Amino acid sequence: MNDVNNWFSNQGLVALSSALLGAVVGSLTGYIFNSKLEKKKAKERYWIQRKNTIYSPIYKELLALKEYLETVQADNRPFVEVGLEEDERHRRFNFFIWESIKKDVRYDYVPNGLKRKLRTLTKLIRGQEELKNNLYKEWRKIVNTFYERNKDKFEAKDVDVPGSLMNAVDSRFFPYSHNSGNNPITHFLVQYLGETYKEQAERKTTNLERLLKNVTEFKILKGDLQKLIKHTELTIKSFRELITKIIASYEGGVEL
Repeated sequence: MNDVNNWFSNQGLVALSSALLGAVVGSLTGYIFNSKLEKKKAKERYWIQRKNTIYSPIYKELLALKEYLETVQADNRPFVEVGLEEDERHRRFNFFIWESIKKDVRYDYVPNGLKRKLRTLTKLIRGQEELKNNLYKEWRKIVNTFYERNKDKFEAKDVDVPGSLMNAVDSRFFPYSHNSGNNPITHFLVQYLGETYKEQAERKTTNLERLLKNVTEFKILKGDLQKLIKHTELTIKSFRELITKIIASYEGGVEL
């Protein structure tokens, strides 16, 4: 009788142990599953937040920058006016989101390859400003020299001749397609030298234009703008690939 009782007791203990073990294993399995699920969701939130707060804003501004640069190119004008700070309101286009990201923790979450592309882009933008300044600096030297050599011939004494002549030079060369009609430089010289100097003014215009066109900065204007556009396109492509990958992995593959 005792053996029977012991057997039933042992069977009960085994059943209880099995139940407890099953509960523990079940809880542990559930915990592991939930932990993995939570990590997956956290990773999704992490990448989606990066996309929404860093990559997409830069991407959208890059698209707008490309559109602006192509407008400048289509207008046959060589100079871009791009500000790199939010408060540069005098600029025609402000590319400031990247500069603002560089000032806070978001910068740490931009892949190094994209950082390099953006650094090169901002360098090219600043190079455009430097190119413009150097060109006009050289042109002013040429115009001032021209004026000093001919100032005794100018009838107008109350006019800023070098400044007005620079305006004529600017109108002559930009936009690039300005090749028809009256030459603004010749028109200016005839106006202030007098009609008797018309033929001489045309010769002086030809010589002056040759000097102006020979300035290095003028020769490389179009090429440098094209480099800026090309690099902008490459940077856009890199951001598009990253954003598309995030969307495909964590947001169901919705197109940009």
